[in-house]
Amino acid sequence: MTAERFVANPFGASGARMYRTGDVVAWTEQGELAYIGRSDAQVQLRGLRIELGEIESALASVRGVSAAAATVHRHDSLGDQLVGYVTTTDAVSAESVLEAVSAVLPRASVPSAVILLDLLPLTPAGKLDRAALPVPEFIASAMFRVPTTLAEIRVASAFVDVLGTGTVGAEDSFFELGGNSLSATRAIARVNATFGIKLGVRALFEAPTVAELALVADSAERDDQPDWKHDRDLNVFRSHRRRIGCGSSIDSTPRLPRTTCPWRFV
Repeated sequence: MTAERFVANPFGASGARMYRTGDVVAWTEQGELAYIGRSDAQVQLRGLRIELGEIESALASVRGVSAAAATVHRHDSLGDQLVGYVTTTDAVSAESVLEAVSAVLPRASVPSAVILLDLLPLTPAGKLDRAALPVPEFIASAMFRVPTTLAEIRVASAFVDVLGTGTVGAEDSFFELGGNSLSATRAIARVNATFGIKLGVRALFEAPTVAELALVADSAERDDQPDWKHDRDLNVFRSHRRRIGCGSSIDSTPRLPRTTCPWRFV
C-alpha cells in the first residue's frame, strides 16, 4: 500500500515523493480543481474512509460465496447505507454471510445488509458495474422499543438533540440515524456532560445504539457530578416524547412498527 500510494515526484528534487490520493479531478476554466470521483473503490461513509475492496474480500471469503461486491446507497432518512452483494454456490443465507463478516471486519465496515444475487452486473468490458447493483429499499418489519431506563433516556435525548431526528428508539444506531464522525464527537460530548464522565468518541463507534451506549455510560467512572439532575432528565424526555416516538409512560415498553431492515428490491 505504501509503495502504491507514495510515488516518485516528477516535479521535485531527486528522491522526492508524491501521495496518490485516488481522487479524480479536472481543471476548470477558472484554474481550479473540480472533484469528479475516485479512481479506486474507496468511499466515505459517515465521515470515515472505507475500502470497498476489503469488504468484498471478506464477503468472498465466506464459505459458499462465489463472488461479492459492495457499494454505498443513499437513503433519504437514514443516510448512507453500506450494502453487500453476493452470489453463492451453496445454500447460504444472507444472515449467515452478514454474521461471518461481522466477526472479521471493523464495525464501521460491516454492511447494513447483504443481498443474494444470481449474478453480479458487469460492464461490457467484463468489470463490476457498481452503478447497476440493485437499489434496496427499507420495508416496515422491525420493532421499535421505547427507551425505558434513565440512562437510555439520557442517551436518546442526546441523539435527538445532535441529529435532530424525530424518532429514536433504544435499539437505534446513531450512525443508521444519519450520524457521522463529526456529529459523533458532539453526541459523546453531550453524553459526557449528562453523565459526568469522560468517554472518547470511540465508545460510540463500539456501542452505537442507545441501549449499548447507555450501558457503557452508566458503568463508566464518574468524573464529576452530571450536569442534568434526575428530574430534569425526565422532563427532557417528556418534552421529547413525541419527537422520540414514545406513546406511553416511561416504564412501559410498547412495540411500534418501524421502518428499517430487511430489504426488498424496487
